[in-house]
Amino acid sequence: MYSRESRSLLICLLLSVGAADAQDLVITNPRVVIGNGAVVPNGAVVVRDGKIVSAGPAAPAGAPGQRIDARGMTVMPGFIDAHRHIINGNDQQWFKDQGPENGAPAIPPENSSRLA
Repeated sequence: MYSRESRSLLICLLLSVGAADAQDLVITNPRVVIGNGAVVPNGAVVVRDGKIVSAGPAAPAGAPGQRIDARGMTVMPGFIDAHRHIINGNDQQWFKDQGPENGAPAIPPENSSRLA
């Protein structure tokens, strides 16, 4: 079985598929982090012809495409940052715990995003 991180990465990759590989896809039941910072705990993402057409609390009735049940996972539609550290919780404590004094490489705050 794939790890939670691997499944989340797979979903992110599926959402970033280009027009050459255009497809219809409906991702149901994930935690959806919208671009404005809003979090939908049990939402849906709909992709038509390789483009995200909706992300929110529920997929439109009868939305076409392959359906993926992403219960227990998080999706961030449109999130295409090549390298970002997602921090959940107290960001100052996270930086302290992940600092070079603990053997970790220094991660500047500008390369991190706090997950609300």
